[in-house]
Amino acid sequence: MSIANGNVATMNNDDLLEKAKILSEYFVLVFEDYWVKGGKEFDGDVVEFMLFTHNLTFQVAFAYAHKMIKPDGLTEDGIADIHEAHDILVNSMDLE
Repeated sequence: MSIANGNVATMNNDDLLEKAKILSEYFVLVFEDYWVKGGKEFDGDVVEFMLFTHNLTFQVAFAYAHKMIKPDGLTEDGIADIHEAHDILVNSMDLE
């Protein structure tokens, strides 16, 4: 069994931060469109995904991306949710 070092933790944090930033950017766009413009730009599936079914995940990702919380403030479930929501977003919107 190998022992993780600081480099592994940093790579994981960098990956998580990048995913959180991507989620944060899209969350703000959808949130503003839905609440300010009445949902003119984004369809119901995107709104449901970001604002209803995965709302808390996007809020946690936003807080992490904007350094409102530290990596050690995230639970394993929170981290897993960020990875899952990012994967769903990337697969549904062809971001990568």
